[in-house]
Amino acid sequence: RVLTPSQEMVSCLRDYIEKDGTVIKAILFDLGGVLVPIEFSRAYARLAVLAGLQPTEVQQRLANFELGPKFDRGLCTEEEYISGINSLFTLALTRPEFEALWCSILVPSEIVPEPLIASLRPQFRLIGVSDTNPIHFAAVRDRYPAVQHFSGFALSYEVRATKPTPDIYLAAVRLAQCSPAECLYIDDIERHVEGARRCGLSAMRFVGMPQFEGELRNDINGAR
Repeated sequence: RVLTPSQEMVSCLRDYIEKDGTVIKAILFDLGGVLVPIEFSRAYARLAVLAGLQPTEVQQRLANFELGPKFDRGLCTEEEYISGINSLFTLALTRPEFEALWCSILVPSEIVPEPLIASLRPQFRLIGVSDTNPIHFAAVRDRYPAVQHFSGFALSYEVRATKPTPDIYLAAVRLAQCSPAECLYIDDIERHVEGARRCGLSAMRFVGMPQFEGELRNDINGAR
């Protein structure tokens, strides 16, 4: 029998997670950079045109914007954040205008193919784990079919904690309804992978689909 690419990946993933005798019941995916392609430069460029600034200046101002971390941790409202951005760049963006600009970071494509995510659902509980805000997450749910296969989401603005602090990983484990050792966490940022491991989860760094497939196959061949 010839396996489709999705079936082959599921088979590889099953071998990978079972090779040390651990039974994995849930797979926890970071969203941005793993499932959802993100390019912050797209929003920087739009803001730069509107504010008459260079994109590097836009990036610097946002990096120092005190409401940024608060918004991601649910400590300020959407209205307060939009007002703060308008003040920061001397703009008068309406909410729809701001949402269109702010969500321009979401690239209309996929990283991990949606059929692969769909094929995992019958075998594993799928949980999304993301440092995000309500505006971005609403757009992700609308634009990316893969997230419809998830059983739940541990979101920084709901948990009021960002990676790599333990609270967000433990919130995801609760949603997974199993122990940390029964969860496999996948993220593209190494310090977030390390944070998950400190909480007792199995964890893998994601660099891209070729690396993802290759790492699984190398581990399988090494275990056989």
